[in-house]
Amino acid sequence: AIDQAQGIIVFTWRDGRRAQAPVQIIGAAMREDPSRNDVLHFKWSWDDQTVPAPLQSSAGLVRAFGAERGIEELAMGGVLRVHTDRAWGYLALAVALSDAQGAIRGPIGDNKEAFLTFGAIS
Repeated sequence: AIDQAQGIIVFTWRDGRRAQAPVQIIGAAMREDPSRNDVLHFKWSWDDQTVPAPLQSSAGLVRAFGAERGIEELAMGGVLRVHTDRAWGYLALAVALSDAQGAIRGPIGDNKEAFLTFGAIS
């Protein structure tokens, strides 16, 4: 579960163990066809007013990287139509540009998923 107010993700196991880590929201996506998992409509967190600004900083690093190098898909707002592998590439870039320890993708509603990076787990 994500606690946006505290900026953490909490991992919970069936046996009751828990761990947490700082979290960043890179973006959110909806599947173009709910019965398939290959094409997404992706939106960067820095272009989403529902995401608290402190949780957008790693996505902002990706945006700046794209702007500096003229890579439009990394720097433009709106909804991008991308393959799932491309969205994972965005996550990998966010991990590389930040202090993240890993990345995860998880459901946030019907046919919608969040793409997240996380820091050191405690």
